[in-house]
Amino acid sequence: MTPEAETPFERLMRRREAISETRAKAEMLIVILEARGIALQPAQREKVDSCTDPVLLTIWATRAMTASDPAEIFEDR
Repeated sequence: MTPEAETPFERLMRRREAISETRAKAEMLIVILEARGIALQPAQREKVDSCTDPVLLTIWATRAMTASDPAEIFEDR
């Protein structure tokens, strides 16, 4: 179904699914860091919590698997 043909309810459900996916990815990142014993500074945690880009969260989670310092996760490359 095209976005133009969606009902308001369908748009709402699609948006809710996107938000749920983003939250799950943020939680995955935090779990990886906790399992590795890496603590985030409050500003870094806020960066994760406020991120709405699932692709960026996946990039950060991938970096978190090998990073030795939280700064490595969030650096621009």
